[in-house]
Order: sequence, then C-alpha cells, then structure tokens
Amino acid sequence: MSSGSSTYIHEPAEQGANVAWVAAGPSGGKFRKRDAAWFLAAYLYGSFPFVHLLARQRGVDLRRTGSGAVGGSNLWAAAGTMRGIAGWLADASKGVLPVVLGRRLGYSESVSQYSALFGLAGQCWPATLGFNGGRGISTFLGAMLAIDRVTWRVTLLPLIGGSLWRVARLLVQGGLAGSQLRTSRSKSVPLGSFIGVVAAPVLYMARFWPARTPSYAPWLLSGCVLVRRLTARQLDDVSRDLGNRPAILLYRLLYDRNTPC
Repeated sequence: MSSGSSTYIHEPAEQGANVAWVAAGPSGGKFRKRDAAWFLAAYLYGSFPFVHLLARQRGVDLRRTGSGAVGGSNLWAAAGTMRGIAGWLADASKGVLPVVLGRRLGYSESVSQYSALFGLAGQCWPATLGFNGGRGISTFLGAMLAIDRVTWRVTLLPLIGGSLWRVARLLVQGGLAGSQLRTSRSKSVPLGSFIGVVAAPVLYMARFWPARTPSYAPWLLSGCVLVRRLTARQLDDVSRDLGNRPAILLYRLLYDRNTPC
C-alpha cells in the first residue's frame, strides 16, 4: 500500500506475536516532532543508571571495578547474582519498552523499532554517567526480542554456547565456585556475544528477503554495539602499551579487552 511518498510492507514476524514494517525512514519518509520526542524519551530511559545505582548500594563503583563496564555482567561479578539478574533485566527493558510502548501509543512500527536504537544508545553512552555506560548486549537482546522473536531465539545460541564453554572449562580446571564463576575472565562469553550481535541482522534479513524488505533497525542496533566495543574505556588502557592498534581493535571486537589474554 502507498500513501503519498511512504511505502509500508506488513509481514507477520510470528503468529500472534510481532510484526515487521518497512518504511523509507522513521515515519515512512516524513519526520515528525512527535517521533523526535519519542526517540528522546527512549534515550533518557536508556540513560537511567539502574545498574550503577544497584552497585552503589553495595558501595561499588563499576567504572573502577572488574571490566569497568556499567552493565549486568560486571554488576554480577562485583555485587552478586541477584543484583546481576536485576541489572540484566533493567538493561534489557531499555530495548524492549521503547518498541512495545511505541506500538501501544500509536507510533508507526518503524518509529517503534528505531526507538530501540535510542534506548541502546542511552545504555552505552548515558548522559547520567558522563557518556560511559555498559556494552549494550542486554539492551540489544531486549530490542531483538521486541522486534522479532525468531531472530532473538537464534541470536541467543552463541551467547548460551559461550557461557556453557566457560562453565565447562572451569569444571575441567577443577573449580566452579560461585565467586570464581563470577570473577574469572572469559574469552568465550564476549566472543559468543560478538557472534550473536553480528548474526542477528543477517538472520533477520534472511527471514524476509527478497520477498519483503525488512527494517534496518537490527543493522543499526548491531552497529551501535560494535562501535561501543571498539570505543569503550578499558581498565588497562593506561597501564598497557597500546601501540599495536589493529590488534587491539580486533581483541576489543572479539573479546572486549585490549589483549587476547
């Protein structure tokens, strides 16, 4: 169907669940102030420092602890399982709620999906924490859950695989205490996250292309997470020699750190 210069394609993403719309832009080629207000609201909600506040209740500043990321995983390592789960859910809501509430409030499907990008940007670069937040994985997964559940399920597989590999290695090494599981460094978990984030937009595109043109929101969400990985502050930025820039960028992408160790 067409209306003026806007063209929408409507395709059920899952029976009784999600729908996918395609438009020329956030409002089908026509930008509205109302859309901008919703994007701003999504960013402000994404900027709310749930995880930081949960850590501060235990007297911990996550920016100076563990990985230095203000996210659920670092919260789990520093403040325990229950707070970690609460932090993961809070961060995931920053991707889910902009999409779900946007639909219910009458915004177009396109605007609703793109608003998740602003929620993710708020998580990664929150105005409340000097634009230094988390890595955005939980928010990314929340957004994909709201956009397309089939893609979300498949995207989870490498993350689950990376986590299981970490547990298996600890078992082989003879230690699986709760504190060791939380605080030991792992390459498999961030690598699984990287694979999932890269695969998500490709899988989403494959579900609709070429019969339908899917939304570009998953590609932008994936790009946002990767940019955050490349630019995030690492606790060893000062203490290590950062002269080998290409290798460091690769390690950041794959393992979310400056070195392969």
